Amino acid sequence: LEIINRLLPIIEKTEYNEELDFLSCVHQNKIRSDVFRDGSIIVRDYQSNQVDNKSLDIVKTIYRVTYCDGCGICIYNCEEKALYLDQERIKVDTAKCINCHNCNAFCPLLRYRKDDFFLKKHN
Repeated sequence: LEIINRLLPIIEKTEYNEELDFLSCVHQNKIRSDVFRDGSIIVRDYQSNQVDNKSLDIVKTIYRVTYCDGCGICIYNCEEKALYLDQERIKVDTAKCINCHNCNAFCPLLRYRKDDFFLKKHN
């Protein structure tokens, strides 16, 4: 969770719940996301139908931070200068990040993957 919390703030501000050991995000449009240490992700939508898109954003960002090799492409493409390397891993400066998610578009780990790669199909 510590590693995931390094980049998840590009989605929205995160809060770590020490007692229950999970990261929580409440998005501007009332979507709530919780990421648990066991890998479970729960996304709740109280007003709109954006759960699929928000879930995909979160899974992509977790994949990105987990497998980041520190190439820095996203850093040079962030117009807000909100990304930097810390111990060869990408990290976000939450004071500068505007949650545009454009950095995900430049990441080679994500750029050449199809969205269905990240989604488990249910029968």
